[in-house]
Amino acid sequence: MKNLPLIALVSLIAASPAYSESDAEIIERVRTGVTEIFLEQVNITFPTSFLESELPPSEKQRITNQLANDTADCYEFAIVEYAALFDVPISEMVSDDGSIPFDGDSGKEFGELLVPCIDSAWEAAGISRK
Repeated sequence: MKNLPLIALVSLIAASPAYSESDAEIIERVRTGVTEIFLEQVNITFPTSFLESELPPSEKQRITNQLANDTADCYEFAIVEYAALFDVPISEMVSDDGSIPFDGDSGKEFGELLVPCIDSAWEAAGISRK
């Protein structure tokens, strides 16, 4: 009876690889997080000119949702490209909380993949980020 917790722990450790997230699941977790954060920060992300424009609320919402989705697409693109270019497993690149931590300037190349994609999405939506 005393060994039951130890046996349960060993079973859990032995089964852990079966519960590992696939790259697709990791990317979906990042996409979900990016989308949620984008939508939570609309008032500080969008320029005042857009927020106060005379566009109908439904059109503003459509544009907001599209940019949230496009931003998630950009993160997915940047993660996949960075992982391939630098031979880094996606599971090692993305933290459990869905963030993508870099030390010092090591994220520069990631930003070089991400930022132009996001800039293009905003340009396609007709909104200046500046």
